[in-house]
Amino acid sequence: MAKYVITYNPYQNKTMILKNGIELKKNDALCKIVSGVRLQSWFEKDKRLGEKIDEDNNEKECHILFRGREIDFVDLKDYFEKVYVSERKTEFVLESEILSNDDDIVAKLFDFVETMEQEGEIDEDRIEGMKKQISKIKTDPFAISVLATMSSGKSTLLNALMHEELLPTGNDATTANIVEIYDNDQDIKEYIAYDKDEQIVAQGRDVNLQRLEEINRDKKIRTVKIYGDIPSANIDKMQLMLRDTPGPNNSENLEHKAVTDSVITNRKGMSAVLYVMNGTDRTDLSAKELLTQISKEMESSGKQANDRFLFVINKVDERLIKSEPIEQLIIDTKKYLEEFNIDNPRLFPVAAQMACYVWKKRGGYKFTPVESVNADARMKIFNMDDPGVKLDEYASISQCVRRQLDNDLKKALEGADENEIALIHSGIKGLEYSIKEYMDKYAYPQKIEDAVMEIKDTLTEKEMYTELEKRIFLSLIHISEPTRPRL
Repeated sequence: MAKYVITYNPYQNKTMILKNGIELKKNDALCKIVSGVRLQSWFEKDKRLGEKIDEDNNEKECHILFRGREIDFVDLKDYFEKVYVSERKTEFVLESEILSNDDDIVAKLFDFVETMEQEGEIDEDRIEGMKKQISKIKTDPFAISVLATMSSGKSTLLNALMHEELLPTGNDATTANIVEIYDNDQDIKEYIAYDKDEQIVAQGRDVNLQRLEEINRDKKIRTVKIYGDIPSANIDKMQLMLRDTPGPNNSENLEHKAVTDSVITNRKGMSAVLYVMNGTDRTDLSAKELLTQISKEMESSGKQANDRFLFVINKVDERLIKSEPIEQLIIDTKKYLEEFNIDNPRLFPVAAQMACYVWKKRGGYKFTPVESVNADARMKIFNMDDPGVKLDEYASISQCVRRQLDNDLKKALEGADENEIALIHSGIKGLEYSIKEYMDKYAYPQKIEDAVMEIKDTLTEKEMYTELEKRIFLSLIHISEPTRPRL
């Protein structure tokens, strides 16, 4: 039985493979598959990672030790356990040695630059430039853009993600502007409204639903930027920005279309897309153009694009009230997306309105009698001990997210917290965790890679490049000289 050690550095897309203690050469078939690309690309059809390892091993059992981040190991493990089918019926035994710590790497980059500064080898302007590039890892926002057609409930979904009723909602097309919400961990929300020439029209503090309704009716305004707390985001690591865009049936100018196009075709992985569908009705023909465009992007950009597009089926509680099975909704949605050549989509059935009820209740909101009856009826559904109403069970989530939800549910059940139980089964928490996972898996390493490339361009001596890699990457993820077998 061959023993493989795969060490993966996500910040530079560098991989080292040892077979029985000996490093494989760069021109080896296995090394060609993993060279210079993200781990998630190893599993695409043209890469054939499983097939190549199977051929190289040529035995009934294969042992693989992965050294790197846990979030990447989960993808590797899922591939061998759920995707790859061995013609030899090889049993793959996977283990991990979790080495890297994302939280340390920015500090290590700053330490490196400060050392260069103290040694006086680089002038002050270039030192400041390097510090600025490192700071961008945290300060350049990661965008989650919400695309949808009319009456899908995308503003309600955003409110559920914000844990408060902030954006106007309704059955008509309510978002006439591009609204961008930037996380800054502050309870007080400030806003700035711009016209089509990017000139400030209005600004203020303590923005709320009523003020945003007024802004939405102002024909001069094209973009609104809001700065406040996005509860599920971690500002210490990276800034999150939620973008609410007008749907194709409400785009009154070419600017909106340009934003939509740029959102879909962002090839660098620095944004993700929530495409919101109405779980009660998919007859809106304006979805065709959007889904066709998304399909082309997913086909051309591989697994990362598949992870980047999250298809949210909203208003699922409307079906549950009518006792309509969720299984059939999932089947029908997959068939619908297959019409656009979107295979194996990441689906997230949610009840955003019900989640909003929970956040209102926790915030002390005084429901009207009608609202109270409606909220109680919906929350009762998600507290039933019935697998058919647990939307989180039908979502396309990873093992890591599943463990997080299971831990949350265990605590909620122990504390008899009906609000939390309903929130978990509404699908919203699984969606929040999956967004964060995408940021950790793709966006954070990409930001670090960009910063390192900018720093390398600033360094003057080859010895400095070596020192940078030694301090930042070799010490972090232990890609060093290969271990040689004992004679």
